[in-house]
Amino acid sequence: MNKSIVAAGVAAVAVVALPFGLAWKAEEQLRLEVASANDWMQSQDVPVRIVLKDYQRGYVSSTGVYRLEIMNPKTGAPEGCVDFSSDLSHSPLQLLKGFWVEARSTLVADTAQSDCAFAQMIQGDEEARKLYEQFGEEGPLEIRSSIGVSGRLHDVVNMQAFKLVQPAPDGQGEVSIQVRPATLDIATDMQYSFNQSSGEWGGIEVTAQGAKVVFDGFTLDIDQRRAGDALQVGEGKAVIRQLKAENLPDAKVRSFSIAGMETSGMTDVKSGELVSSSDIRIQDVRVNDLSFGDWRTRISVGGIDALQADKLAVALDDLNAEGMPIMMETEAGQKEFEQLVKSVLKQAELKIEPVEVNLGGETAQIQATGHTVNLDQADFQMLVVMPALALSLIEGDAELTFGPAFVEKVAALATDVQGMQRGLSAERIAQAKPQQIAQAMQMLEQYTQMGMLNYDASSKRYSIKAAYKDGVPSINGQPLK
Repeated sequence: MNKSIVAAGVAAVAVVALPFGLAWKAEEQLRLEVASANDWMQSQDVPVRIVLKDYQRGYVSSTGVYRLEIMNPKTGAPEGCVDFSSDLSHSPLQLLKGFWVEARSTLVADTAQSDCAFAQMIQGDEEARKLYEQFGEEGPLEIRSSIGVSGRLHDVVNMQAFKLVQPAPDGQGEVSIQVRPATLDIATDMQYSFNQSSGEWGGIEVTAQGAKVVFDGFTLDIDQRRAGDALQVGEGKAVIRQLKAENLPDAKVRSFSIAGMETSGMTDVKSGELVSSSDIRIQDVRVNDLSFGDWRTRISVGGIDALQADKLAVALDDLNAEGMPIMMETEAGQKEFEQLVKSVLKQAELKIEPVEVNLGGETAQIQATGHTVNLDQADFQMLVVMPALALSLIEGDAELTFGPAFVEKVAALATDVQGMQRGLSAERIAQAKPQQIAQAMQMLEQYTQMGMLNYDASSKRYSIKAAYKDGVPSINGQPLK
């Protein structure tokens, strides 16, 4: 027989058989992912379980139903569920793209296909059915998932916008709720050794009786990796956009707004030491026409043994039904846990650098440091009974600096707030301000003469230093007893 004919026959068989092999491999990987996700959620005490049911394997594509069961944390029994219908592709084309399987899943809201309470509510409640019909046959959620040949898992969750209009509780008018679209993108692997996530939500808008509340949503970015058995390191950032409330029914507080808030954090292991820092910034906080300025702070923690921190993280992941570490169920375990906590905190140091408040261009700053002491002598059982004993385990110092112009701003703002609370007219408030500012400046002079404040003529700023050592607080070096 011609060898080329044999080769062609073998190739043809391989081409025909390949999709069958891919279909089997795709299902195997899918079931592994479900098991891995359930293991992770159980380790994190997430009361959810995934069940892959009604799976129908096909030649180059398959169908299935994912069920999310809400579990009772104490009994471990399911209390509710939601079904997702999924169309899965596992052809050679997906393999060429680097995936065992790609899937698209949507909510099942038909009681003929699902016996879950969610589907029964949609079909049995007229208002719920009208709300759901806004999304058409596809439903409000779409999940696109893929399992890579390299082991990478990728999920993208899209939520549609929707609007809900209901009669106001008092029967006067309507309450309108407009929810904007959202997207969450998550990449990890079956061992959850890393987590790269990003999210975007357009926010929500609520109107009722002329009042309006608008939250412009947020963005989220996380990049984490495992640095031990349970220890996670990496960085993350969340940006919360404007929050605004207008025409509120309160006679004193008619409006409220925050221009934005941004938080970011980092955790890493350097030379065997766990270091962490976080930054928070709040922009232009306003009540009515009053501005409470911009606020920002940076907090960092260091001096923590990374190996011991990982052991503590493992212990805190292994919890019983009451949410306590299982190792603490015995007297020997309690002692071991106590020694573990002490070893983690023994050299711990906290820094605040700084807390800053900006009022109309004038600033005040607080810088502080703190660290643990005498942990070897600490009795954790006594601390539970007498938490005040924890003060003997810390030392620290702080410094507050500000200029006289900042005090004037604070005094003026305090006068505005008091006038608003008392319902005074703008004219009355303006008349009271000079006196309030003068009294504040007199107090600065008095505290400086008493030694409670320091004044630096070169920088034109006041400062006050506080410390806590050996259980005794002090101000500018003077013990407070």
